[in-house]
Amino acid sequence: MGGGMRPDPLFVPSRLSDTLPSRVSASYLRGFRLLPKGVFPVGKMRRSDSQNILASTETQVAFDTRDHDTTYDDGQQQSGAEMCDLANDQLVIRFAGYWEGCFYGLLAGGGAGSRRLARIFKNTTTVIGSGGGFVGPAADGTPLYAPFAGNFAVGDTIEVKVFHDDVGTLALLALNDGPRLEARWQSL
Repeated sequence: MGGGMRPDPLFVPSRLSDTLPSRVSASYLRGFRLLPKGVFPVGKMRRSDSQNILASTETQVAFDTRDHDTTYDDGQQQSGAEMCDLANDQLVIRFAGYWEGCFYGLLAGGGAGSRRLARIFKNTTTVIGSGGGFVGPAADGTPLYAPFAGNFAVGDTIEVKVFHDDVGTLALLALNDGPRLEARWQSL
């Protein structure tokens, strides 16, 4: 056996570590630019008051509050860069890749009908997620939760429509930060 010292396998010379690409430059190699400070895109919007939903009519949820929008909140706040499009009640995808998200809300209780449903649409026509429930006690209402996941291109939109078959009108209640639509970028 030799009398020499063995190098520490965990030691990385500072000159070598200084030449390794940073997270930002490595992300450019993969075709995706991180937002400032290494944040991945997220969009969250909600409705701050109740919305009436007519019976047997699929109604688009109207959002009025932007809670989190990384592409808008990055300090530049450029018009047309936001994910939360409050004018059209949609999330607009600004980065291609695999996204996950959900809608949740509470539909007021009613005494008739048997179905309550929330559906999530991609580009206004393709259903990518849905969820709902059956009528519970009138005092409780029906929680609506609709998850979605999938690949999206830049410019794709996400919107939510709610349906019930009760008599008359039921309110989509503004409780516990809902109704809310959110999407999070996961990967390329």
